[in-house]
Amino acid sequence: DIAMNFRDLEYVIETAKNKSFTRAAEVCNVSQPSLSAQIKKLEKGLGISIFIRSKRQIHITAFGKIFIDKAKAILAMREEITKLANENKNPMSGKIKLGAILTVAPYIFPTIVNEIHHKAPQIQLSLKEDKTEELIKSLLSGKLDAAIVSLPTDAHIFESHSLFTEQFLVAVSNKHKLSDKKELLATDLKEENLILLEDGHCFRDQALDVCYATKATENKIFTATSLETIRQFIACSTGITLMPEIAKRTNDGLQYVPLKNKKFKREIGIIWLKSSNKKPQIEQINTLLSSIVFEQS
Repeated sequence: DIAMNFRDLEYVIETAKNKSFTRAAEVCNVSQPSLSAQIKKLEKGLGISIFIRSKRQIHITAFGKIFIDKAKAILAMREEITKLANENKNPMSGKIKLGAILTVAPYIFPTIVNEIHHKAPQIQLSLKEDKTEELIKSLLSGKLDAAIVSLPTDAHIFESHSLFTEQFLVAVSNKHKLSDKKELLATDLKEENLILLEDGHCFRDQALDVCYATKATENKIFTATSLETIRQFIACSTGITLMPEIAKRTNDGLQYVPLKNKKFKREIGIIWLKSSNKKPQIEQINTLLSSIVFEQS
């Protein structure tokens, strides 16, 4: 068997990088004779040279180039495993990349940041808001560790944890004929022209389901990129839309009227890959998010 350790790999990589045994020895904080002897011992064990030595300089052999690439990969994996071990020793530390759909992120991200800052300051949180399709792609590619979306999702790929369920509210300006209603029947929305989000938003699809069920129609003249755009537009007009309960505000010039039919709702939860290596951290995030939702309700 070939005797080889991580230190040998570091010696070879630094020698190749500096093209000098002397400079490599300085970087590795070891004497030049010791470093040279260790590399020669390694080459002898392998039965093939990594370097061609001359009086003026050293050259890397064809095998040496392949060996160095593999050595770099091994050291990178060692670093990754060490980082993973440290994170799992303390699930309240480490970096978590968290995403959320656009109709949820603005209303909970500030609270999440504040909660984690106070209760789990060692967690380094990276946040991203996007449409559901893009969040799913980021989860699958490893660009995100977890995402807050509308449930359900593919149970074969993702694990999930429900955070809260919220009703859909009809939002109208104070001047709208429905603004003084305490509750709305399906017949109240018949032939109403609702302003909705643009394609790609899951909340748009959910709002369209309400339109179909109540015989309301979609406003084809204006579609918005965000709920806040719709909010501002309706406050200045006599328009009408649907809003998730989490987006309800006071003193914004709108009236938020609940629907009598309580089936018009959505469940929001956090999802992550079943194969994720960040499960301990995600479980801690789940606990914190659950407490946040409870405090908001």
